[in-house]
Amino acid sequence: LLVCDEAHRLKKAGGNKTISSLAALGCGRRVLLTGTPIQNQLDEFYAMLDFSCPGLLGPLNRFNRIFSTPIQKSQDRLASAGDVEVGRERSAELTRLTAPHLLRRSAEINAKYLPPRAQYVVFCPLSPLQASLYTGFLRTAEMVAMLYGGGSTTLLPLTAITLLRKLCNSVDLLMGT
Repeated sequence: LLVCDEAHRLKKAGGNKTISSLAALGCGRRVLLTGTPIQNQLDEFYAMLDFSCPGLLGPLNRFNRIFSTPIQKSQDRLASAGDVEVGRERSAELTRLTAPHLLRRSAEINAKYLPPRAQYVVFCPLSPLQASLYTGFLRTAEMVAMLYGGGSTTLLPLTAITLLRKLCNSVDLLMGT
């Protein structure tokens, strides 16, 4: 039995290294868990179901032709009445085909069976090395240019935030960055 939490990460219908590695384990029974709903992304839905129930939905090109394309076409605001009807029928067929393999629970239902959520905020001061590196990074020409303008920089804000976050968590995370 293979149980995969955070299954929404297995969302590439064409496969990826994670899917290939897990498939190579040779487990006949696979259970996928995710707290992230799959919202109108039929390719992600296909990828997860094809991993947990190989062959249930057929090959990807067939799935797209029979289910994905008609369903998506029916949701277009300019769809004809015929397209809308075909999309409804295909959606109902897909639901009928996959329902025995899905167990969906809302947060309200889960709350009845789980203890109340406890959240703790704990302040952990930076080590002297972390503080020194943090201050040094903020004083670099690229950071000054990004924060205060007045110069060109190739440093992107999200990259800077990621580096600072890694630094605050552990200096070891910066290795290979």
